[in-house]
Amino acid sequence: MTEAHTAVGQCPTEDALVAWHERGATRITAVGQHVVSCDACRRDVDMLEPPDDADPTGLGRYRLHGVISQGGFGVVCDAWDVVLQRSVAVKLTRTERSMSHLMAEAIDQARVSHPNVLSVLDAGTDGDATYVVMERVDGCDSETAALAPGFTAAQARGWMRDVARGLQALHERGLVHGDISPRNVLVGADGRARLIDFGSCRTHDSGRGVTPGFVAPEGAARPSVSGDVFALGRTLAWLLDRAGATPRDRGRSVVRRACRPSPQRRYETADAFARALQERSRAGGRARLVIGVLLVAVLASDIAPDLEADRARRVSERAEVLIREGEFSAVRPLADTLRAQAHASGRDDVMVLSLLLDADVATAEGREAEANALRQRAAVHSQGDVDAETRLQ
Repeated sequence: MTEAHTAVGQCPTEDALVAWHERGATRITAVGQHVVSCDACRRDVDMLEPPDDADPTGLGRYRLHGVISQGGFGVVCDAWDVVLQRSVAVKLTRTERSMSHLMAEAIDQARVSHPNVLSVLDAGTDGDATYVVMERVDGCDSETAALAPGFTAAQARGWMRDVARGLQALHERGLVHGDISPRNVLVGADGRARLIDFGSCRTHDSGRGVTPGFVAPEGAARPSVSGDVFALGRTLAWLLDRAGATPRDRGRSVVRRACRPSPQRRYETADAFARALQERSRAGGRARLVIGVLLVAVLASDIAPDLEADRARRVSERAEVLIREGEFSAVRPLADTLRAQAHASGRDDVMVLSLLLDADVATAEGREAEANALRQRAAVHSQGDVDAETRLQ
């Protein structure tokens, strides 16, 4: 963070004060010279020091036990609610310029009730402190969690599916988060991911500072649902990289669409992003099962076994790769090839596979009614009931 040059008589920004404090508050700079002569800024800098552990007075009914994290003018403390006898997390500030912002953040966050959004329980003031009380979650942010040995791409996809669902709830309240990044995803000991830090959360026509590297090409000045979707994709990409995921990991195709330069070509909603991750997981497993069954049937066939086995194997292996990569549009021609093969050979098992591949494409494109009809036809063919197939058509 770069310190801002301060004109005479003009107070520096919060970011400039924080940067000066973090780099050594004794340094002689334009910001330092201003702090020396400005009582208000000097009080703000004094408040950057974390509160003492086991604060004997606490804040109202909350007893503080230690600092969990600190950033800018906000400090998050481990605390105990003496009335309800439970552990909570308390975010507080004692600087005048941050009080209104913290309360606005709490109001935004309290408007959303969702398992994948960190819950706000209370807020208030006590003396010179403004505080927000949140649920206490044993865990860490996803940036830290991704460093754990054995971290997998499946975990990354699961976390971001959780976060996207929470973000959808936020968008349905007319808000955008504006700063989705690995540090703003809290992963609990139970494996559930929660969206945190609503400091940049605002209505769709305003915004604040964001984490560099996770901002949509259109910039942070105009936060939007599409910008949040872009940040979901960038966060998923970052986590997949840390997990050592291959370019063919099925989450990569979700990233590519979410992070397209044009907002109109991204997922329209956070829920669509979540469903895309879910469908790739389901479709990949289902296709592998069906492909395995088909190959066993073909290899055991007495009808031109060499030709049938070779053709089915090549088409099936290619379809499996495309499904794993999430390239569903490329699966349709392969389904057509299998369908032509089924008509020519009269093989129901080949027809079953072609119909299931078509169903996966329909699901990926949001045509769920058509997908269900295709799966029903596949079930009929799996039983060899051609008359029932005719009735369905």
